Amino acid sequence: MGTPPLRLSPLSPELSSAPPWRRDPYLLLFPLGALLAWAGVLPWLFFSLGATGLYRPMFEAIGYRAAFHPVAQVEGFLTCFAVGFLFTFVPRRTGTAPPAWWQMAVALAAPVVSVVCAWFEQWLPAQISWIALIAVLVGFVVPRARRGTRPIPASFVWVAAGLLMGGAGALLAGVGAALEDRAFWLHLVGRGLLLQGLFTGLVLGIGGLLLPAITRGVDPTSERPPSASAYALHAVLALAFAATFFLEHRVSVQAAYALRAAIVLSVVIGSLQALHPPTLPGLHRRVARWSVWMLPAGYLWVAVAPEYRRAGLHLVFLGCFTALVLAVSTQVALSHGGRPEPLRGRPWQLVASCGLLVAALVARVLLEVDPPHFHLWLGASAAAFLTATVPWAALALARRP
Repeated sequence: MGTPPLRLSPLSPELSSAPPWRRDPYLLLFPLGALLAWAGVLPWLFFSLGATGLYRPMFEAIGYRAAFHPVAQVEGFLTCFAVGFLFTFVPRRTGTAPPAWWQMAVALAAPVVSVVCAWFEQWLPAQISWIALIAVLVGFVVPRARRGTRPIPASFVWVAAGLLMGGAGALLAGVGAALEDRAFWLHLVGRGLLLQGLFTGLVLGIGGLLLPAITRGVDPTSERPPSASAYALHAVLALAFAATFFLEHRVSVQAAYALRAAIVLSVVIGSLQALHPPTLPGLHRRVARWSVWMLPAGYLWVAVAPEYRRAGLHLVFLGCFTALVLAVSTQVALSHGGRPEPLRGRPWQLVASCGLLVAALVARVLLEVDPPHFHLWLGASAAAFLTATVPWAALALARRP
């Protein structure tokens, strides 16, 4: 059985004639994302191994533990993969032009600038760079979605909401930090919107189209175009989701995460249709399906056991965001790279990467529940995460023979 492609429009003349780095932006953005993932996690490995001469210069930056790691992972690693996917997929879905050279330049430079500035504690330029990238992404996606001939899934409201939460979160985080004690809670709200809200929105928004297509070859917009009420419902849910970050810091952590979990679960079951098992062959399809369940599971974890909040959030970041990146980037790289055969099976590279990612997640959870062995679990988690990128790269980034 072949791998049914997503329902795409004919390639536009601009896309067909574009150079490879603009026609297939993932060729540059996926490897850059993997490198920034190493930048964000490698210091933890040095620290856990007691390699004093290697990690001490890295940890001299005040706040590395609290600030640099999530910036590198969200504004660097995850962002590169998200932009690489959107820049590659949207022109094909809508039959429109590829990203312009300057849009590619911003997409390649902004994550690096954000990570480097965060390293040197230059938080304002880091967030300015990040907001510039969000603006470019909005300017790329919205006009093409409007010009496309295919209906826009109702779940795509979450894409807009995610981008807005990311931009607003960066702004609030900066304002709250500048006001210090008077309104530091705004900084915490902003960090939550940026670190959790952005990619939750992208997962729920893009997943409403992508998950049924990847797992079952179904285009959810082909049979019945979405109604106005469907768009309105998703807008209300997205607004309620954003409000939970204020609820978390002004009222109740547990209530906020419980509501967050309920909202996400409703979209995962409804728009993402995650209750339907995959009907197409391929390990990455199963990984994609199970990863979206980790999103409400992680939020529910924090609602039930807030004392282990970081463990629950790593279920979100590793179990959902990173696993979904692994699955979707494999689909994109192999299908667009002219090597679809591994997508129908269980290539050893993908099996190894998934196993190592599970090991990284388990070790990271154990770090929270078994503090006496902090260094052991931290090192195991960091090593497994970094090693997982190697077989993935061997599969997804290998050149066509």
